[in-house]
Amino acid sequence: MNTLQITLLGRHHARGRAMEAFRVLLELAERLRLELIAMAELDTRKDGMSEMFRADAARVLDATADALDAAEPPQRAERALATLQASERALLAGSSGMGLSGHIRALSGQLAAVVRNTNWAGSRGEERAQRAETALPETLRSSSALSTLRANLTPGSVAFRHAVRCAVVLTLAFALSRYFALPHGYWLPMTAAIVLRPDFAATFNFGLLRVVGTVLGLLLTTFVLRLTPDVPWAHLAVMGVLCVAFRYLAVAHYGIAVAALTGTVVVLLSFEGVDPNAAMTDRVLNTALGSGLALLAYLLWPSWERHQARNALSTMLCAYADYLDALVAPADRRTRHEVRTATRTARTNAQASVDRMRAEPGTPAILLELAETLFANGNRLARTAMALESLIDVDEVPQAWTHVGPFIHEAAVALRAQAEALTRTEGIAVPPLLRDHQRGLMASLARSTDRELAEAVERLTDRLTDNVDTIAHVVTRRSVTPA
Repeated sequence: MNTLQITLLGRHHARGRAMEAFRVLLELAERLRLELIAMAELDTRKDGMSEMFRADAARVLDATADALDAAEPPQRAERALATLQASERALLAGSSGMGLSGHIRALSGQLAAVVRNTNWAGSRGEERAQRAETALPETLRSSSALSTLRANLTPGSVAFRHAVRCAVVLTLAFALSRYFALPHGYWLPMTAAIVLRPDFAATFNFGLLRVVGTVLGLLLTTFVLRLTPDVPWAHLAVMGVLCVAFRYLAVAHYGIAVAALTGTVVVLLSFEGVDPNAAMTDRVLNTALGSGLALLAYLLWPSWERHQARNALSTMLCAYADYLDALVAPADRRTRHEVRTATRTARTNAQASVDRMRAEPGTPAILLELAETLFANGNRLARTAMALESLIDVDEVPQAWTHVGPFIHEAAVALRAQAEALTRTEGIAVPPLLRDHQRGLMASLARSTDRELAEAVERLTDRLTDNVDTIAHVVTRRSVTPA
């Protein structure tokens, strides 16, 4: 488990829908372990049913592992899961949702989530997830670029505010370079565009490294050019070394990359007869001005993102709860669209917060893990909610929805409580009755004549239950994380 956490949660891990599935599987593995420990402690039955259930669970996990190794759909795991769910129904017939029965139901739901996310893990799984999402209307797809853009065309969006900040700074930089007729004045807005980041810490870091790297690159390259013969082949050799240094050292340190790139520029200018001393002065002046303009944009807002991340994630979870509440009645299409747009805005703000925090120096690793794990599980919940909305995005809402609405509201209430606990750095219990109520909902829909709708509701409410339970588990397990 520790090795897997380092692999998936390190600072330089890959990102995307497939990696989210792997992160979810990591979280589910921990929850499965805890449920199995609890079942072993509470198991007092002598009829062998509990052992049979655990054997069924083992077969599901074995089949899941084989599917992950082969990068194939978990078809054998799905069949094993169906057998396990049949065992669950036989084992818990007439029992309450407390004690061992509650853990068995929770384990069954978690194993269903494991099989589901195994199907979406890896590059092939990402392709399968994208194909499955194309069945939804364009506005209900989590990856809809146009919907995300529209949702962020508001001053409440972090991305929108940064875009405005960039526009103002770049316009000012361009105007200054033209007004003062600065030699190589294009370096001024170019530097401002490169240095300006969505947060103060990253902007300060990049600005400082760019100035220092530029000065060092100019000094070292000028010194090397004076020592080498004044012939083209010698200058080409120096430029080749600098290009190799930029290619292989840029990912290690931004200052080294700037020094190598600056040296390359000096060599190229020397072929045009530009004096290296003049180029050094112009480059340093424009770099210092560009970095200064970028830093000036943050003088009135010198905040550290790690102090804001919990609020951004809490706002995102509250927005998801509002979205679920809009599906309870359900609201009209226009209202659902407005709530969904607000949800996308909150999600984008949370993603920007996580990205900025990741770039900040000194961010606690446990806080970054909390933020990334919650964001990944929040994406799961959002996709579940949009799939639920697709069931009622018709002219006439199905009559059976009167049974579904109260359950969705219960999930929304639990999610909102988890969001509040996150800002108070408190733990919160996994909703104890949500899984039982989901089972009761399916029992009430068993007599429905619309079997396709009942099966879709069963699948999606099971996903919703697991989503809400997992978020509560993450918030509680990391309740001691620094704010």
